[in-house]
Amino acid sequence: RPMPTSLVGKNLVDSNVRQKTGCSVIALRSEGHLIVGPDPLIPLRADEQLILIGTTEAEQMFLDLF
Repeated sequence: RPMPTSLVGKNLVDSNVRQKTGCSVIALRSEGHLIVGPDPLIPLRADEQLILIGTTEAEQMFLDLF
């Protein structure tokens, strides 16, 4: 998924994606590279893509919230 503008500049810890949606961010795609198990304290960038895992309902919750 493209990086939602609401997450740009925030890190995974502060965004609480898993707690709010049930989805886990398992990787980031950045500059053509896949970063598996990204550092949860590094700010997210607009040019990155999130790789999520979760149920259909959890992914919909992610889309609704972010």
